[in-house]
Amino acid sequence: METTNKNHAAFVKQRQQKINECLNLVRVSNRKINVVRSSAGESETHKQMKEEMCKILENQNLSYITEAIFKTGGRADILVLDLFKVIEKDSLNATLNSITFGNFKARN
Repeated sequence: METTNKNHAAFVKQRQQKINECLNLVRVSNRKINVVRSSAGESETHKQMKEEMCKILENQNLSYITEAIFKTGGRADILVLDLFKVIEKDSLNATLNSITFGNFKARN
């Protein structure tokens, strides 16, 4: 039992470390975790797809930032902190259909 607790503690620590590293890429003022936000130019369909994807992420106990603005410039529709992955507008439909996460580039 003690080994299981140590393994779990190590997993939690490693997960949090990965989340923190990913958060460091995002502007401090933009770090709204697990809050679905949208931009003015988004269509209703796009907003709904983003909301649906975020529900899937939450059901998988994954943390995300929507409309992430990176310190070095560029944006992402959804940044999945636990996976260090970006889900971008053009890939939302494909991602929703397959529920897989590819390496998508953030838009500038």
